[in-house]
Amino acid sequence: MKTSRKTSWLGIACEQREPTSKYRPAIWENMLGTVFAMNDARKIKYFGYRHDEAKAFAGVLEDGRDCRVAEWKGVVYDSEGNLPRRGQRVLWCIEK
Repeated sequence: MKTSRKTSWLGIACEQREPTSKYRPAIWENMLGTVFAMNDARKIKYFGYRHDEAKAFAGVLEDGRDCRVAEWKGVVYDSEGNLPRRGQRVLWCIEK
């Protein structure tokens, strides 16, 4: 059984472990600290360095009980190529 490790990313306390099927990607790094975010309607938006706006758009709560951080392993891209690339750090949250 895999154990989880408590960590934080973008000021959100979370666990560093693989997400299950009930999780969706919420925020992921682009480059040099910039981020993309996805909301519950699966809309993706670029936020640059505005991490607080990205958290609000994605619906991520500061307590982080429903959050996990893991590397993206999927290879599916949206039509504009904005989904994370393999190996990028992703904050996952529970699908609502």
